[in-house]
Amino acid sequence: MGETGVSVSGKQRSQNIVLKPEIQILPPVTGKNSKQEAIVSMYQGLFSRASWILDEPIAAKNLITQVFARETADLGQRVMIRAGEKFQKGDRLTVHRPREILRHPQDQRILGRISETLGIIEIVEFHGEELTAVVVKTYKEIVAGDLVDAFLNEKISIQFKEDPSFSLSAPVVYIENGLITAGLGQVVVVGLGMQDRVYPGLILPVYRTAPPLALHESKGSPRLDSLPVGEVALFRIADKASLALVTQSQDFLELGDRVGVAVSSPKSHENP
Repeated sequence: MGETGVSVSGKQRSQNIVLKPEIQILPPVTGKNSKQEAIVSMYQGLFSRASWILDEPIAAKNLITQVFARETADLGQRVMIRAGEKFQKGDRLTVHRPREILRHPQDQRILGRISETLGIIEIVEFHGEELTAVVVKTYKEIVAGDLVDAFLNEKISIQFKEDPSFSLSAPVVYIENGLITAGLGQVVVVGLGMQDRVYPGLILPVYRTAPPLALHESKGSPRLDSLPVGEVALFRIADKASLALVTQSQDFLELGDRVGVAVSSPKSHENP
């Protein structure tokens, strides 16, 4: 079956030549990074709605001074802006509203202020130092007094990756929406910022202050090592703190959990 016998002269002969069907080569199926794709998918779904972190003290350089026709602005409505920066007609700005002050849980120093993202506006007219803008996207109603700043592109591409050489750790200082625990896909604030040389896309493990331990072989001797309770990916970086997406969770993350290198103590490396 599948064989045809031919001769050079075209006459039938006893020796057959086998004509095999062409072999189809399929593209490789192992090249895609499924973890990267899953993180990017979660990240793109929350980017615009995620909070900002404002450095203290807040300098309200760019402020909505008036909402036309009514007290609150929704999609398609116009607002007046007093701008301390140079903007152009057609520029898009993000509207946000300051919320809780972020403090380090150990020494209570201020790390910044969480700021709720409200929507996106586009500049359409200039009136001297004041600008008129139209609301082009909303998550909540916008009012006079809300702040505006440079537009954060929700389609921005970030390469998420782990960095085993990262040697710092800092606590989870806030869980978005004022929650006390966070699970997969939720956003937390970590006390690591630009001053710690972190960057968007950095993936770091999360450890409990009193961590679960695992027996580990080291140079022929057993020892106890900390086990991570989850993993986060940093995506919006401020000076002293960063927003991070929970990308892995063996347990709910809590306020005070440590992000970065494992917190070790002399006891945790003693032979059991």
